[in-house]
Order: sequence, then C-alpha cells, then structure tokens
Amino acid sequence: MIKATMQTSEGKNILLLGLSKENVNKLKLGKPIHVTGSEVGLENDVLLVYGDTEAEIYKELQPLIGTTTRVEPTTPQTIQ
Repeated sequence: MIKATMQTSEGKNILLLGLSKENVNKLKLGKPIHVTGSEVGLENDVLLVYGDTEAEIYKELQPLIGTTTRVEPTTPQTIQ
C-alpha cells in the first residue's frame, strides 16, 4: 500500500491510499486494513473494509457502532 498526503494548487489537503491487488484480495477475505493516523498526519486512524454492498458492510460493523459513531449511508438501503 502506498500512503501519501498532498495538497492541490488550491490548498486542499488530500490523503492518498494506493491499494495493491494483494491489499484488495485481503479486503475481500474480510481482513480490514488499518492505517494509523499518525502515519499520514491525521488525528484519526483510517479503517478500510470491503463488502459486496453497503448493507453488508454495515451489518458486519454493527457490533462496533456505538453512541458516538456517525454512519453516513450513501443509499437508503444501508441502514434498515
């Protein structure tokens, strides 16, 4: 995996995570990728997960979701 931070000519900060085929295969096997925020200059860590659908991802992560968790579904079917 390639991890990089950059800034556009307009001053917008960008985090780039370049996934290799091996990374994608691990994700498909249910092995999330954890990026420590300090590695890339962020306050928060980043967790990459994979699922065939957003609803599937939500279901898998539901035990980890607490009262302070903010979930932003992109489709109404994500949270049922």
